[in-house]
Amino acid sequence: MNIELIGEKKYMHSILSQKGLWVLMKENSLYTITAEEGNAVATWESESKAIDFSQKLNEKMKSMFVPLDLFLNKWLSSTEMNITEILASPKHNVAALTYTTSEFINAAKT
Repeated sequence: MNIELIGEKKYMHSILSQKGLWVLMKENSLYTITAEEGNAVATWESESKAIDFSQKLNEKMKSMFVPLDLFLNKWLSSTEMNITEILASPKHNVAALTYTTSEFINAAKT
């Protein structure tokens, strides 16, 4: 089993067991990165990892817990948010495991 697969299983197990994930907010806006066809949202399985990431950006951001049901059924289907990719627990200077919206939904439901 490779490192990436282990990381994916750990991330997905964590968010499924706590029934939610952590995102970053800058003022009243969700922290996203422009992707090829929409927005990529950075997500973490723990608040401490989200805060650590935000501190390295040197920007004032707040962590926010999002219930998994809300994330799957509202956020990912929102045309206004236009989320096309989910970054799983990104770290600075390391390529993040990236899901398309449909890949993430399928992984969360299995």
